[in-house]
Amino acid sequence: MSTAAVSLPVAALVGATGWLACLVKAYTGFGGGILYVSFLKLWESFGFLGVESGEDGLGGFVGCQGLVTVMEFVVSTPLVWKMRKQCHWPLCIAITTGSLPMIPVGTSILQMTMGGNTQLADQLKRMFGILLLIVVGLQLAAELFEKRRRRGEDNAESAALSKLESGERKQEAPHSSLLCNAELYCADPYPPAPALAAVPAPEVTAVVAEAEAARGEEKASSSAKQPAPDALAAQRSAVAEEEQGCLGWLEEHVGGEWRHWEGILLLSGLVCGALAGILGALFGAGGPAVILLFAYLNGREDLGTSPDALRSTMLISYTFNIVARMGILSAQDLFFFDRWGGYYVGVCVGGLAGALLGTHLYSRFKTGVARFHRILQAMLAFCGLFFIFTT
Repeated sequence: MSTAAVSLPVAALVGATGWLACLVKAYTGFGGGILYVSFLKLWESFGFLGVESGEDGLGGFVGCQGLVTVMEFVVSTPLVWKMRKQCHWPLCIAITTGSLPMIPVGTSILQMTMGGNTQLADQLKRMFGILLLIVVGLQLAAELFEKRRRRGEDNAESAALSKLESGERKQEAPHSSLLCNAELYCADPYPPAPALAAVPAPEVTAVVAEAEAARGEEKASSSAKQPAPDALAAQRSAVAEEEQGCLGWLEEHVGGEWRHWEGILLLSGLVCGALAGILGALFGAGGPAVILLFAYLNGREDLGTSPDALRSTMLISYTFNIVARMGILSAQDLFFFDRWGGYYVGVCVGGLAGALLGTHLYSRFKTGVARFHRILQAMLAFCGLFFIFTT
C-alpha cells in the first residue's frame, strides 16, 4: 500500500466512531470492537471514508482490524490493573488459553482478503451480518426464557403462600370451638398438684453424692486440657491459612475470584475463547461468543459470576487477546502505520475519551445497563441486516 495524505474529515469520523465504541465497552464490558467494525463498514458502504473506501482501505477487513486492535490496546491496557480486583480469574484464564492459539488462524484468513479478492470479502461480510443477528436473537431468547422462569417461580410462591394461609384459617376454627366446650363443661380447669416424691434413703443419697463429685473432677480435668482462648484462636487461624493456600494468597495480593475451577466453567471458557480468537483476528470483534457465554453465567452465585465479575473478566481477557494480536499483526506487516498513522491517532484519542466517559457513567448509573443493552441490540440487528443485503 502506498503512502497517502491523511483526510481530516475521515480522521474525525474514525475518532468519533472510536469514542462511541469505547464508551459502550467501558459501560457494559463488551461490544466495543463489534460496534466499531459495524459502523466503520457502514460508513464505508455510504462512501463516507472517501479515498479510504474499498477492501484495500480503512473500510476493508485489514483496515478495520488495524484500527480496532490499536484502539483496544491503548484503551483497555490501563484498565487491567483496576479491574483485576473484580475479575473471575479461572474463567479469564480459560478464555485466554482458548483464544491465543486461534489468533494466527484468523489473521491467515485475513491476509486472503487482500489483493482484490472481493468474493471472499463479501462472503465474510454476510457471515458477519448473520453472526450479528444470531447473537441478538439468542440474547433475546435467553432473556425471554429467564423472564418466564422467574414469573413461574413467583406464581408458584404466591400459590404456596395462599394455600398456607387458607390452611391456617381452617385450623383456627375447630381450635376455638374446643376452647369454648372446655370452659362450659370442665368443672375444675386447674389440674391437681403432683404428689410429693418420696424422700430417698441414706444409701441412695451417698451414691448420688459420689457420682456428682466424680463428674465435677472430670469436668475440671477436661477444662484444664482445653487451650486458652488466645491459643485456640491462633490454632484456628493457622488451619484457615493452610486451607487457603495459594488461592488465598492470590486473592489477597492480586484480587478477584480464584476459587471456582469447575469443569463446565473451564470447558465452556476454552470453547468460547477459541471462537473469540478467530473472530477477533478476522473481524476485529471477538466478543459475540464470549457474550453468549456470559449471558448464561450471569448471576450464578454458585460459580461466582456476578455482573461486575463478568464485566471485569471480559475486559481483561480481551486485553490479553489484543496484546497477542498486536504482536501477530506486527509480524505480518498488517498495520501500515506509514499510511494510516493519522487515523490511528484519531481513533486512540476518541477511544480514550469514550472510555473515560463510559467508566464514569458506569460508576453512577449501574441500574441503566439493561436499557442500554436494548439500544446496543437494536444497533447490532440493524448492522447485521445491512451487511446481509448489501455487497
